[in-house]
Amino acid sequence: MAAVYREWTGGADGGVTSARSRVAQQFFYGGVSATCVNVGGAPLMVERLGRADLAGVNREGPALLQLLLLSYVVYLETTLRMLTAESLKQGRLVRTNCLTDASGAGMSTMWNINVVKEVASIGPAFYPEMTERVFILQSPWLMAKIFGAISPLLPEDTRGEHQGG
Repeated sequence: MAAVYREWTGGADGGVTSARSRVAQQFFYGGVSATCVNVGGAPLMVERLGRADLAGVNREGPALLQLLLLSYVVYLETTLRMLTAESLKQGRLVRTNCLTDASGAGMSTMWNINVVKEVASIGPAFYPEMTERVFILQSPWLMAKIFGAISPLLPEDTRGEHQGG
């Protein structure tokens, strides 16, 4: 994992990333922000599901899917490293929230839900304590169906409805 992380991020020196990481990042639909004061100093994960070319990933086959999965792991690893640093700084466990912008998600997203399911299964399996909540923004009616398909992959406390503030 360390070698892939260096390849995707350029490592500590911020050097040029590889050609395969640049291709994968063209298909990747998420990113992590710097720490946010309004969420307890935690980094904020942002995913733009409607921007994802899921049909392209399916069309190009397993090799591109593997690159997308590696991109997602690097995204999660970057977030984990930021959370670890902030937890040490604050002296308590800091967890992140994930904002999923669903604008643009449509029938193509639903037809290619297998890609979303495969990507979404990584976090709970390998980074189970990282995400406190997932918020879905700008959700078209279809997003309820998509969330229904992937929500069983999320830990119960992450997918639970949160009321109030």
